[in-house]
Amino acid sequence: MASSSSYYLSLAVLAFSALVRGQYGIDHSASPIILSYGNNGSVGPDGPWWTISQSVNVDEQYMSMLPSLSNNTLIVNSSACSSQSADCPLPQPNLFSWSTGDVTSGANKTLSEELQPGEYDNWYSALRNMSGTGQFFSQTMNLHPDGDTSIMNTMGYLVMAVSNSYSAGFPNGAQYTMDTGLFSLYAEEDTFAWPDQISGFVWHNNRTLPDAYKLGYIPSVSYGLHVGSASTNLSGSLVLGGFDGSRCLDEPLVSDSRSFSLTGIALNVSDGSSAYTQSREAPITGLLQANGSSIDSIDVYPDPGVPYLYLPKDTCDALAAELPVTYSSDFNLYLWNTDDDAYRKIISSPHYIAFTFSSDGFETTINVPMTLMNLTLSYPLVSEDTQYFPCSPWTLNSAPYHLGRAFLQGAFLAQNWNTSKMFLAQAPGPDYLPESIKTIAYTDETIEPATNAPSWESTWSSTLTALKNDNSTITITADNSSSQGLSGGAIAGIVVGVIAGITLLAALAFILFRRKRRAARSGQSSQEQEMMRPHYGSSDGRSLSGPPLYSDAGGEGYVEEWKRPHEMPGEANMWLAEAPAEADPVEMPAREPQEMEGSEVGTKYK
Repeated sequence: MASSSSYYLSLAVLAFSALVRGQYGIDHSASPIILSYGNNGSVGPDGPWWTISQSVNVDEQYMSMLPSLSNNTLIVNSSACSSQSADCPLPQPNLFSWSTGDVTSGANKTLSEELQPGEYDNWYSALRNMSGTGQFFSQTMNLHPDGDTSIMNTMGYLVMAVSNSYSAGFPNGAQYTMDTGLFSLYAEEDTFAWPDQISGFVWHNNRTLPDAYKLGYIPSVSYGLHVGSASTNLSGSLVLGGFDGSRCLDEPLVSDSRSFSLTGIALNVSDGSSAYTQSREAPITGLLQANGSSIDSIDVYPDPGVPYLYLPKDTCDALAAELPVTYSSDFNLYLWNTDDDAYRKIISSPHYIAFTFSSDGFETTINVPMTLMNLTLSYPLVSEDTQYFPCSPWTLNSAPYHLGRAFLQGAFLAQNWNTSKMFLAQAPGPDYLPESIKTIAYTDETIEPATNAPSWESTWSSTLTALKNDNSTITITADNSSSQGLSGGAIAGIVVGVIAGITLLAALAFILFRRKRRAARSGQSSQEQEMMRPHYGSSDGRSLSGPPLYSDAGGEGYVEEWKRPHEMPGEANMWLAEAPAEADPVEMPAREPQEMEGSEVGTKYK
């Protein structure tokens, strides 16, 4: 009993030292830490979503994780996907396995009792309709800046949770076993306490960001995040103790809490014609609705750890009414009607949702391109990949309204827990500026956006193409940042065709003019006609005053007298004659229409 007590006393000393070991290591001049985000591939089954690859355990096991604001970091036990009842997405990422390092460190002795999902995180449990069990325990984590494994920023005795069988569920029974961990950015409280299941000893461990700060690895308890988009190859960005300025396009809105006031939702198109299904002129406003009418505002929580837009049903329905989508009660989501031509037009052109927020008298609008709202349900939720629109009708009960990863694909989120400030701003598309890492000082209450930031529309110009106006015969779309619309060859062809048409009309006008002039001159003297007549020669060298006449099929002989009149229809006093067969014809002095390059002159002019 004494040995057992001394063992737990030694663990208690280690736990206490873990809390205080970094108090004197705080370094406000430390550089931010960039986490490798997106190089580890993407996950589903309702994404695709980029993940970070994070080292845990003294043996350095690399786990696929999603950034989150969950209470604590979550890793997934390999046993979660090996049981008969498991429904894990494919392919499976790396999962956690107990190792000798856990025995050596005593981490396996810190396990709590089995936890229901609400004991891990009440909001996540409700929003994800979670089931299954997990446990709290102490674990080691190594922060490798930008994936550089030669740099070890080791944090021991961090509080974590391990999922033994947590699943995310849907209304009509569909579910999947969670196989991707959650990297917690939450730090409203530095520490977390729980009793272990063996002795009931209460452990007090640091959370991830506070521990990194106390050890001097980062200059503040802060982060900067842009989730990015795997489907459009827009890489994610996660910086601890700072942020990437290239992901913040305008001055952020600042909140003193974890929420913002959402004051409006609209549908719009930044360039070209609209393909919204109700044929209403964009922008389509007044879509923030509840209880059957438009509302002034609701409080929403941005959080990358949950996937959807958890908004009032009336708001989701108002958005859906303008889109080619159908509500699915099986998933409480809206499925895209991919056979509808409007679907292709909307997701491939600069259609977007405009979210307007306010805080302390200031206002900002975040524009999220509709292409980011084209996400995929995959196995094990469906047998075939199914495109969906991520608005999930939510009723306020055990969790507030949330804007999850789907929204944060197009928004920049940062937080300084030292000053209790949250920042929200417009994020770019794939054509963003070069990376520019900036520090968030522990005293900062504001942060600066990118210098000479481009417009958000221009950062999508290589990905999205404006729709042509269906009411116009020809539409040429001009874009300052990219070449779109008709190709140069097509435009050149149109120009050449127009010029050729003008030339043809000019030639016809010239011929009519000559005919009128010829008729006017028919009354002139024969001497004048003789002077203007061209030279003709015979086969025997004699000079002729006109082309000789040859016999026709009727056998009429050679006629040397060329003044044999033949009236043309509608003309008088005009002469018809043929040239000798053995002589080259000499053309009349009439200007022949010139052929333009790329056009074709009719046979009658050749």
